[in-house]
Amino acid sequence: MTPSPETIALFREVAGRKVFKKHIFESSFKEAKNKSEMNEKKDKYIRIPKGIISIENYAFWICENLKEIIIPNNITSIGNDAFWHCENLKEIVIPNSVTNIGNNAFRYCKNLKSIIIPNSITSIGYGVFRYCESLKEIIIPNSVTSIGNGPFWGCESLKEIVIPNSVTRIGNFAFDSCKNLKEIIIPKSVTSIGDDAFPKCTKVIYE
Repeated sequence: MTPSPETIALFREVAGRKVFKKHIFESSFKEAKNKSEMNEKKDKYIRIPKGIISIENYAFWICENLKEIIIPNNITSIGNDAFWHCENLKEIVIPNSVTNIGNNAFRYCKNLKSIIIPNSITSIGYGVFRYCESLKEIIIPNSVTSIGNGPFWGCESLKEIVIPNSVTRIGNFAFDSCKNLKEIIIPKSVTSIGDDAFPKCTKVIYE
């Protein structure tokens, strides 16, 4: 199901007024025509029902009150900017059914503290976790072969990260401005490293 442009515009307007706090998706969601059809209760949690198979681009764009979201295990794709600037999002579980996480999907989620990338993901794209300033821990599975441009840029609370032997490419600015990342070990499998991949890291070890 792909929300219509009108629905996306409605999402943005309501979220921008900072009153959007809960919406439980139904199969008819794309038919929403006005604000009166939106759920504006004070709850701060979202449950996506099993009938939905993808989270589209900008789906929760600037939903500043959103704290937690439950993604069912039939979701296969998270679109570009899907949770962009959900600054109060603290917890999210990505199921193994997800095979693609779009560019900037969690950018500016400033209170997101930890996340586990499922082993169904093969690449981490542009700016996915950029400016997730509270992110302290992230686990990259052995399924990942490519870390793109700037996915962890500005993750200033990140202190350690393990790059698995499956990774062959690390893109430009991948860990730029990760000022508390003291050490990073680059496995032998990595054959390409972009410009300024670890500019603030004090110790880069090549196996």
